[in-house]
Amino acid sequence: MQVFLYARFAFFLLILVASPAFSLPAFPGAEGFGSETPGGRGGDVLCVTSLDDDGSAGTFRWAVDQIGPRIVVFKTGGIVTLDRPMDIENPYITIAGQTAPGDGICLKGGRIAVRTHDVIVRGMRVRVGDAEGTDVSVRDGIAVLGMSDSVYNVVIDHCSFSWAIDENASMNYTRNSDITFQWCIFSEGLLESIHHEGELHAMGLLLSGTAKNVSLHHCLFAHNYSRNPMVNADGLSLEMINNVIYNWQADGTTFTGTGNIHTANIIGNCYRVGPQSDSTHKRIKAFYIRDKDPDGSSFYLHDNLGPTRPDDSYDEWDIVLYRDGDDKLEQFKSAAPVFAGSGITAQSAADAYGSVLSYAGALAPARDAVDDRVARQVIDGNGHIIDSQDEVGGWPVYASGPAPADADNDGMPDAWETARDLSPENDGDAAADRDSDGYTNIEEYINSLFPAQPDTTVGFSPEPDPPPPPATSLDGVTLVRFEGATANTASLRTAAEGDSAYPDRPYVLARVPASCEGAVTVFYPNDDKSNTADTFMVLATGHDARIRVAYDGRASSLPDWLAEWDATRDTVIGNGYPDDDTCVYPVYETAVDAGDTMVLGGNRAGNESDDASLALFVSYLVFVDPAAGSALKRLVPPAQAEPALRLDHTARALRITHVPPGSRIGIYTLTGAHLCSATAATGMTLVTLGTLPAVAVVVRVTSPGGSVLVRQVMALP
Repeated sequence: MQVFLYARFAFFLLILVASPAFSLPAFPGAEGFGSETPGGRGGDVLCVTSLDDDGSAGTFRWAVDQIGPRIVVFKTGGIVTLDRPMDIENPYITIAGQTAPGDGICLKGGRIAVRTHDVIVRGMRVRVGDAEGTDVSVRDGIAVLGMSDSVYNVVIDHCSFSWAIDENASMNYTRNSDITFQWCIFSEGLLESIHHEGELHAMGLLLSGTAKNVSLHHCLFAHNYSRNPMVNADGLSLEMINNVIYNWQADGTTFTGTGNIHTANIIGNCYRVGPQSDSTHKRIKAFYIRDKDPDGSSFYLHDNLGPTRPDDSYDEWDIVLYRDGDDKLEQFKSAAPVFAGSGITAQSAADAYGSVLSYAGALAPARDAVDDRVARQVIDGNGHIIDSQDEVGGWPVYASGPAPADADNDGMPDAWETARDLSPENDGDAAADRDSDGYTNIEEYINSLFPAQPDTTVGFSPEPDPPPPPATSLDGVTLVRFEGATANTASLRTAAEGDSAYPDRPYVLARVPASCEGAVTVFYPNDDKSNTADTFMVLATGHDARIRVAYDGRASSLPDWLAEWDATRDTVIGNGYPDDDTCVYPVYETAVDAGDTMVLGGNRAGNESDDASLALFVSYLVFVDPAAGSALKRLVPPAQAEPALRLDHTARALRITHVPPGSRIGIYTLTGAHLCSATAATGMTLVTLGTLPAVAVVVRVTSPGGSVLVRQVMALP
């Protein structure tokens, strides 16, 4: 009999189940399925001395590509920019990223792919990014890719994955088994980047195929749009224990697929909402089961905390949402663990929160600035999902070394060997076992490099601390009155790209024009899109100012109060849930004199049609520029300078003037789908529209050098 142990500190859960006896863990602290793998134990020690990626001796690629048991150590720190994916195809390998001197090692521009068995990866950073590198379609952080039972006994420990174009980590294809991710950080996948399928990626971890026996424990997921993780693997037995998930936008943890059978023990996980998590949306629940035909799936839930289950006084299943209705959740519930666990030592969710934030990720020689910042943002309740690593400062500078003296080049420093009565001149003692504990001498050294786990206590709350009371005055702008669906919830903020807005559900302001950047915006986090009142809000300013309203571009008419405002060529672009795609808001403006008030009506004031399409419209956005004065920038541009667009209704064509020859003209639907394009000629360019399948389009003109000259919403004739 094997004790199936989920216990630590004040939280104990002991369950007796039948399972095979454990052998020696891959390293002290290795827990989970596959964690008894020897990796490269007893094999050659291969030293990485170069940051190049040409496969020559001394490079990381060279070490990975060798055949036979091997332990890879690093004698240089810094960034390795991958020219192509790094495929681990030969079994029995231990990659010890924690041995890198200086500030440690980081891979950039591509992924690691595990395509074989008995693999240990520790202490590595993979920060992919949108800069030059490998093909866009293979820019996950790490991928476990199995075919024909060839991938098993894989342990990924204390690694950090970020800035991937699709998933920070994935497990795909078929027949992976006995895989463990432990003490890793999966953060800041890129949302609207260079992915070949378009926008809205920024994913955490995808588990798919026909895998079985996967452990995911003590990991941090932060600032990923979705897939934290997503499970789409038929027959998978997943134990998900003591993970921390923060600031998901679309979904937290998802189980999906048609006819997939999922079994999972889900224990002691913490879900904390962030700035882009919509607490009012049904998917704020941590677990979303959206399987079709899920007969046979079964889940055991215990001690998970989140916004809909903040403490143990709530039912264990209050944290779950099912696509076909919560009244049908009974079919999934198991009162005991669904399968024999691997023996992970679990903490209570509250204790795990502090442990993960202080001890997950690539810790040796020390956490880098990226992981440090992300962990602090989880605690402080701030940060956001990003489109590019440049938004958060890009790659840190990693000092290269020097490496400690190692006369025999066996991966163990001379001083370390001497202190243990080993010979600094005998490279054969790396594979010996001085103390007969089963770990070779080189393993003793590399395993000693991680710091001891600190005894850290960080208080957990599913929701960040309440923000300061809403500002009713900011930069001379005063919100005199607000008549939204939820009173006293509007506040004033300074607008910037990347901010969240809640015109209907969570949106990110992906583009804020210069006319609105830095202006005071009215933030109201409730659904007022159907408001028909003549008075919705009242604003006053101590200076002459411009008030700008960004109104949903899908509207065929404006509300009465907005109809007399001046149209501009500016647009605001917001990105919401996948079903909503991109929302383009044309900007309208008017002037208000110092001391006067301005009344803004409801989103549909004077536009109360029963047209079902109106239900799509989202609430407008408000920007007040108190420093701009009352002189308005009109729609007509200076004839000699700025580009001008005009619809020729008779010819059903678009006339474009004042753009440099060679500029690219693109026409898109409001959701971003490409319709047609042209190249600007000298003087006037005529773009024939024909019978485009849209009533309004976005026209974008880009200079030969790549600068966006015009981005404008136009209604078609």
